[in-house]
Amino acid sequence: MHLWGCVIGKAGQPEKNDDAAIQQYVDLRAEDTSIGFCQAISIVSASMGGDYWTNYWRLKKKIPRKEKRGQLPEPRSRANRTERYTAAVMERYRLRDAEKARAREEHSRTVEEAVSRGIDIHSQEELPDLLQKLDRSKSNLEILLSSSDFVFDYLDNRGITNPGPQEVAARIEEAFRELEDVKKKIEVADRLLRLRRFLGLETWSILPHI
Repeated sequence: MHLWGCVIGKAGQPEKNDDAAIQQYVDLRAEDTSIGFCQAISIVSASMGGDYWTNYWRLKKKIPRKEKRGQLPEPRSRANRTERYTAAVMERYRLRDAEKARAREEHSRTVEEAVSRGIDIHSQEELPDLLQKLDRSKSNLEILLSSSDFVFDYLDNRGITNPGPQEVAARIEEAFRELEDVKKKIEVADRLLRLRRFLGLETWSILPHI
């Protein structure tokens, strides 16, 4: 392979931009002189995302080449890094607060939807327990509607021994509607549970006390 193959890799593909990673390497070595070349490369490679070994071998080739050419950046001062990190952390807090504000709004809408679906928001029942109960109802209805034999047994066991076709059809349609209703309740209750956990609220009460 020609020497330029180390620069552009595969023909037609530009060299990956590793400026941020190389700056991180330089900062690490400047801040702690006990960190060796390979250790610094390893730390940086692990923080980059993607495949660790691909990052590692690429930087292990690229950094000495840039150092030989005098192309390594100057290390940033601790004060500069503190300023950047502080700004980044504050931005993370801002984003988290905005996400929680959106979650509170969604929680209020979900509580209203739960009421419209017939879920008792004054219940002291644990939401996970409610979800298990709804899931059992869903499973029972799906089994019932999976076979005409199950429908017959269901009706016969409830004393409906000689129904007309219209009554049978009405009972089946009622079971289908109940199944759809249970599925929607599960979706709402599950969303409510996830929102309340994210907002740090109790899962035993659905009341929207935020």
